[in-house]
Amino acid sequence: MKQYPHTLEVFNAGQSYQDGNGDWVTPSGEWEIVSTCREQPNGKGETVNGEDGQAFVYQSLVFLPKGSVSVKNRDSVRVKDSGGVVRLDGIVKRISFDQLHTRIWV
Repeated sequence: MKQYPHTLEVFNAGQSYQDGNGDWVTPSGEWEIVSTCREQPNGKGETVNGEDGQAFVYQSLVFLPKGSVSVKNRDSVRVKDSGGVVRLDGIVKRISFDQLHTRIWV
């Protein structure tokens, strides 16, 4: 069994900029691969406190190798399996940089 069988991607919306006419242009954005991971759905409806201290029911808990993530709270993320099928699509609600791994609640 593989420890991190899934792939975590983050949506990069890009920076808005002004074109030659002075009009603001917003790029369409793209998904960027961030790390391998393991996604575990929250089948029991457990809660966790977010960065603001409010409790919420999370959709999934994503485990990543230690020090391998450049994800922030409120980022749009998705997790794909080895076949490229999307297992999870959501917003990061909390991140924990632990001793042996990183955890992300979505």
